[in-house]
Amino acid sequence: MSELDLNHIRKEIDAIDRQMIALFKKRLECVSDVARYKHENGLPIYDETREKAVIAKRQAQVEDTYRKHVGAFMQALMDQCKVVEAEVIEQLEKSH
Repeated sequence: MSELDLNHIRKEIDAIDRQMIALFKKRLECVSDVARYKHENGLPIYDETREKAVIAKRQAQVEDTYRKHVGAFMQALMDQCKVVEAEVIEQLEKSH
């Protein structure tokens, strides 16, 4: 692989990263709404059944080669979302 090819690939990765960050921000905005709903309805942040179902659904979207990586990615994503939910709920509780 030539230097030019590597630079082209890296530019493509950078573009993908920018898209992923924009989507992650949108996801976090939705997660904040979920946190407000859970707070209002006395629901726990962690829902093991839902989390496992979401991860399995995303893993099913890819071939076997990537399945464990998608699982790890989704787990890390969901872990961060639980942190955001906790922060939103903490702020809501402080404001009351």
